Amino acid sequence: MHAFLRSTILASVLTSAYAQYTPQSCDWLSNTCNKNVTDLNNVWNSTACAQYALCQQNERTPASVLQWLGAPTDQPRLTQSAFSGLSQGADTLTNDTYSTGYQAAVKAAGGTYDSQADDRTVNGQYLIAAAWTNSCDGSISYSSLADWFEHSSNPGTCPAVTSCDGQYAALNKPCGTQPAEDNGSCKAIRDQCEFWITQGAWQNEYCALGAMCSSAEGATPDVMIRTIYPTYVSNEDIPTAGSIDRLSTDAFHNMTGGADTMSLQNAIDAYYGALTNTWTSLGGPFGAESPSRSGNNGPYPTSSDYITGFWKSVAAWTGNCDTLEIGYDNLADWFQYSSDNSNNSTC
Repeated sequence: MHAFLRSTILASVLTSAYAQYTPQSCDWLSNTCNKNVTDLNNVWNSTACAQYALCQQNERTPASVLQWLGAPTDQPRLTQSAFSGLSQGADTLTNDTYSTGYQAAVKAAGGTYDSQADDRTVNGQYLIAAAWTNSCDGSISYSSLADWFEHSSNPGTCPAVTSCDGQYAALNKPCGTQPAEDNGSCKAIRDQCEFWITQGAWQNEYCALGAMCSSAEGATPDVMIRTIYPTYVSNEDIPTAGSIDRLSTDAFHNMTGGADTMSLQNAIDAYYGALTNTWTSLGGPFGAESPSRSGNNGPYPTSSDYITGFWKSVAAWTGNCDTLEIGYDNLADWFQYSSDNSNNSTC
């Protein structure tokens, strides 16, 4: 599987300059949502603009759509009228009504909808909004979608779950910010993870540590993976945390020093160890780089309290707050399942 994934990624580099994150037909909606035809003081009263914001969500947040329009940032909430336009008059928005409404909106804007090109991406757009609103049961209520328009652009406001599907993460980047004590260390860990991620993120300690430290900024393992993959790799070619092989025992023991459980001190030692004599690239495309030891160290966190913070979050998810020691199975479960079952708690 890993060899196939790597060859798929390398083929994507040659055949596609950018990932198809947005439906090809989405730009047609700018004919019916623009500064010349939209009430800029009540943008989310426009079904067309609401539809445009939804289909643009992997490229623009609702706030950046307002900026593009030249509209004030302090907007009234999504109106019931606009929601009814999205849902075809139903009380809730489903995948089917979203797709039907979207296709009708494209036609009304004078555009064309190519089912073969857009069906999967439009479905993914719905699943992203459903994940953010914790509506994976199949329908999004008016109030939940209004919350998405009002709050999803705010830094630090994280989705309820990363994805309803696994293929489409609700965020393509961390939704929060790292504590000051991070000092750039988590990015340095993730930069090293890049060299081996196509072989399976949980087969090496760098990606494992990168996923854990990314949780300090509100990123699930799914989001961490998507952060590392280049933007030219399409959604379909980016694996999810749960679709790849479980944490290898070798990676686990590299972090524990051979112990059967991973303690807070193990986490601290492994994190600092991963930042000592760091790996750098001697060249090559993503998925086929040639890593080499650099002889350089850091940047290290300014305090080990930073590691304690994210380790306590992992321990809370695994139910190990009493000892802060996590066994292999529980830690492997965190990497594989926490993206879809996050509880945002800590010890």
